[in-house]
Parts: sequence; structure tokens; C-alpha cells
Amino acid sequence: MLLLPLDVANQGGKFNAAGPIPMATVELAFFLTTCAMGILVAPFAMFYYEGVDPSDDDDDGDKKPSATSQIFYGLKWTFLTLILFFGLNTILWYFEGYAEYTCDVFTTSFTTTELSPLDAANSIEFCGTAVPVCVSLDHIPPIIDR
Repeated sequence: MLLLPLDVANQGGKFNAAGPIPMATVELAFFLTTCAMGILVAPFAMFYYEGVDPSDDDDDGDKKPSATSQIFYGLKWTFLTLILFFGLNTILWYFEGYAEYTCDVFTTSFTTTELSPLDAANSIEFCGTAVPVCVSLDHIPPIIDR
């Protein structure tokens, strides 16, 4: 979410400017970090937390599970989750490795006509509705390039 303002600040307000920060590399790093958090860290944290219930060990529930048993449990189920995730992705890619989609391209064409600035009866057709137009090219401000 904050990469867009960083990219704009990096360009210095120009349209095609290369700033000192390599934004393609930064965006790739954030994308890979997000993937790692969603595929590795979040499942491990969930399995580690839910790994061992203290009441499973004995009847009175006084024995606390060791950290190594919780880590092992979290790693075991995270590994199985990765196998399931990558196996499912591989199977889906093998059978449906591409996507077909339709794209509707809308184009428009404009025609220019001489309009008198004082003639409010002139109008253009916009989406089937006549819209009054008053155009004067003398009063268009110049475009300022920073």
C-alpha cells in the first residue's frame, strides 16, 4: 500500500523518471516477502500455537509442552501444507496452465468543428444527449512541466 507513494516520491513528480531507489527490485522483494509470509510464516505460527495442548499429556494438565515439541509439530504440518499447496498448484498448472479471457476494447472518435464562443446553442452529442458547448482556444492555460 505504501509502495505507490514511495514510487511517486522516487520519481520526483515526473512521469518517466528513474529515481535513486530501484523500485522494480523493491516491489519484487515486497511481493516475495508477502508470499513467504502467507505460505510459510502464517501456517507455521498457527501450527506452532495449536501444536500441543497441555491437557493432552496427563490427566491433571500440569505438564507444559516443550518448545521443541511445538516447533517440531509446527514444522511437520507446515511441510505437509507446502506439499499440498505446491502439489495442487502443479496439478492445476499441468491441466489448466493458461487462461483465456475476452477483452472488450472501446474506442471513440472525436470531430472538431468551429464553434462560436458566444453561441450557446451549439452542442455536441455525448452518449446520445445533446450537451451545450462553449469553446475558446484563447483562454486555455499553458501546460506547466516541472
